[in-house]
Amino acid sequence: MVVVISLAAHYYLYIWVKFKMDEGLVLNYMQESNSECHTIEQLVSAVAIKPKRIVLICSKSKKIRSSPSLENAWVVG
Repeated sequence: MVVVISLAAHYYLYIWVKFKMDEGLVLNYMQESNSECHTIEQLVSAVAIKPKRIVLICSKSKKIRSSPSLENAWVVG
């Protein structure tokens, strides 16, 4: 039982760290670029992460929000 709980905890920690690393890449790009709004295509080409992962990161992040003016675009906020 302890082994199962330990493995589950390690897996959750791995997923969380991977998310935070990818979120950091996206946030750094968004903050350093001159554009206020970023499309998924811009983010994919800049940080080399798959589009589905970009959408997941931007959707779950507390620091990134959907752009009110453009569809499939994100802003830091």
